[in-house]
Amino acid sequence: MRLVIFFLTVLLIFTTSINAQSEYEELICPDLSNGEESSQEGGRFKPSENDAGEYFRALIVFVQFQDDERTNTNWPLDELPNWADDFIDDEVLSTYTDSTFSDYWDEMSQDNYDFIGDVYPDLVILGDEEDYDNDPTANYFDCNVDVFDSIEINVDWSDYDNWEFDDDEFVFTEGDADGYVDMIIMIYRDPDTWFTRFVPYGENFTAIASLGSENYNYITHDSLTIRFAANTVSTIGSGITYRLGLRGHLNSIETMAHEFGHYLFGGGHTNYGGIMGGKTYALSGWELNKLGYVAWTVADQDGYTITLGDMITDADLLKIPISGTQTFYLVENHQRLSSYDQIMRGGTQNGGYDWTTTAGSGIYIWLITSGA
Repeated sequence: MRLVIFFLTVLLIFTTSINAQSEYEELICPDLSNGEESSQEGGRFKPSENDAGEYFRALIVFVQFQDDERTNTNWPLDELPNWADDFIDDEVLSTYTDSTFSDYWDEMSQDNYDFIGDVYPDLVILGDEEDYDNDPTANYFDCNVDVFDSIEINVDWSDYDNWEFDDDEFVFTEGDADGYVDMIIMIYRDPDTWFTRFVPYGENFTAIASLGSENYNYITHDSLTIRFAANTVSTIGSGITYRLGLRGHLNSIETMAHEFGHYLFGGGHTNYGGIMGGKTYALSGWELNKLGYVAWTVADQDGYTITLGDMITDADLLKIPISGTQTFYLVENHQRLSSYDQIMRGGTQNGGYDWTTTAGSGIYIWLITSGA
């Protein structure tokens, strides 16, 4: 009984700071529908792990409008951002480059997911943003189509057709899977809110796990399909659109993890914590378990004792069931041994991100109300 009282007390302490803000601006992301039925173990609409010799490869494209005049030290006008080469590794490595999207997923997955990619070598410069804004029917869909018109002849799209969903599992076939491009990430500098028109519940979004607000198949020169799934995540959906690239490198990693999370978990959001609820940068314990990255230990008797290691580096989690319900407590030990473990509540950080300190480390306890 004393153990349960202790857990409840800590839970109340940490939930008092639930509205703490990060140093980054709020992520605005619309809920999406979930598309067709798909895998419920591991990634739902895209694979969340791979075997040796396999990988998940994406194409990253940086985009600017011709009339953009804003200066930014991290993304100079008419050039790729200075962090473009640091966003993702382009090959499978035993140790990925620190602070890349590849390193992030390698660490979250306990070395079980090789998410690699290629950065399109040139900045894509579209026409004047004012012209798009003045077209009452235009939004991000039209921009992405124009980007593909500009680059598609220069890309071997088979490099990005490596996975298909077949008989309730993801199957890797290098360069010749299902005829659909697996993943394209479009990163724009910072277009105005016209860019987000016609997106249900998503006006003024930061990013979206979609390439367009219309169902549309873009056929490439080598006869592959880039699927624009309208406000829907699905196994054949082909991409992510990020509107606010001027926020910089580390914010882009966090935002892309969230948007790709829609392909792993579905179209909705959790109410707090993890990549689908925000404010923690790393995946939450519930998310790590759902994707098969970390198995939890269940406290199934009175007086249960456990030495709980760090959640990220030791892959430890403790689940405390509440008898007769699907609700449970999830206990996470955050010693902040991983640079991506940015969960901090109260104290000097008050929910901010800081890669230079271990402040905020300790035991965090979440009440999970929707079952396992």
